[in-house]
Amino acid sequence: MELGARRAHRLHLGHLTPASVHRPEDATTTREPQGTRDELRPATRAALVRGCELYTGARYFEAHEAWEVAWLAEAGEVRLLLHGLILVAAGFVKAFRDGRPAGAVKHLEAAAKKLEALPADMAGVGLAQFRDELAQAVEAARRWRDGAAGSLEARPPTLRLRTSRGP
Repeated sequence: MELGARRAHRLHLGHLTPASVHRPEDATTTREPQGTRDELRPATRAALVRGCELYTGARYFEAHEAWEVAWLAEAGEVRLLLHGLILVAAGFVKAFRDGRPAGAVKHLEAAAKKLEALPADMAGVGLAQFRDELAQAVEAARRWRDGAAGSLEARPPTLRLRTSRGP
C-alpha cells in the first residue's frame, strides 16, 4: 500500500483527522518552552480547556483530538502533560468503544509513566489525585486483560482544571 493510500486508509479509520495533522495558528516550527509551567500559549490553553470539557463528558476520542492539536506545537513538560492526557483518553477509547483490554492497558500504562514525573499541579491541571485514580484504572485494565474481569471495572480518573488564577 502506498504512503498516500495508507494515510487515506488511516484517515478513514479515524486514526488521523485534519485536526491531528494541522498545527494551531500561533504555533511555531520550533517547539520552545513557553515560560513557567502555568503559562501556556493561548491556543494551548484553549485546547486544554476544550479537551477537559470533552473528557469530562466521556467524549474520549474527541478530547484526544483536542489535546493533540496543542501537543504538536508544544515542548517540554507541557508537551509531556498533553501526551499523557492524550494517552489516558486513548486508553478509554480502547476500553469503552473498542472493547480491547490489551490496548487499554498499553495506553493507560504509558500515560501513567508520562505523568509520574510532572508536578502535582501543572498548567492548572491537578495531577496528584488524577495519577492515583489512573493507577487504579491501570490495575483494573490489567485484571480485565488477564481475564479476571469481564470488562473494565474502573471509572476514568477525574480531571480537574483550574481555569483562573486565584489566591
